Amino acid sequence: MAFIGKLQNKIKSLWQFFLEAIFPKNCFGCDKEGEYFCSACFNKVNLLPIAECFLCHNKTALDGLCQTCQEQVKIDKIWPALSYKDPAVKDLIENLKFSRIEEIASILAKFMIIRLKERNFEKELSGFEIMAVPLYPKRRAWRGFNQAELLAKIVSTEYNLTFNDSLVRKKKTKQQALLNKEQRKINMINSFALKNRIDGKKIILIDDVITTGQTIMGAVEEIIKGGAERVIVLTAAHG
Repeated sequence: MAFIGKLQNKIKSLWQFFLEAIFPKNCFGCDKEGEYFCSACFNKVNLLPIAECFLCHNKTALDGLCQTCQEQVKIDKIWPALSYKDPAVKDLIENLKFSRIEEIASILAKFMIIRLKERNFEKELSGFEIMAVPLYPKRRAWRGFNQAELLAKIVSTEYNLTFNDSLVRKKKTKQQALLNKEQRKINMINSFALKNRIDGKKIILIDDVITTGQTIMGAVEEIIKGGAERVIVLTAAHG
């Protein structure tokens, strides 16, 4: 087991070396050399306004959910940090996921932490546990990591909260990005499971992007069935 761990670390180091040789660190915002997102570009990005329900687009939502959706899906709040329509944000997320540049996760997580501060929620974080929307094992193995888990662990470390890995993906599904809203809903049926019950726990569920919300709702349904008392959704982006 120790040998396998060392081998995985060696492969990851070689992959990182390869990435930096092929894709030198240039800012995705302005192409400046030296880092993937310079401080000047970071400061230009605005948090996504939370002005409507991210599930039904009702304009009366206060925390990313209207009252009707809140009651139906049992989610307290949905807080995306950024807009996926922002070209720089889209580049960051796509290069994290598809070019496998793990360092980008720390950039996106900073915006998620800023979102929590902006919502004045830091004082209420005590007692919450952090979960990540899981990938199917084969997809995770192909990518080498779960981007939602990277984000979740950074946020949990920032606030000294427990990272709870009970949620798993039990069904191989089609890529949500290739499907329409109704197909996404069907695609997520019975996709998740819990390794153990989480009675009475307060959960912050983290993912990279929320679009129609079908993946999130599938995961939350399982979390609620497992006994969670409260669920808040925090994502890097919406779009």
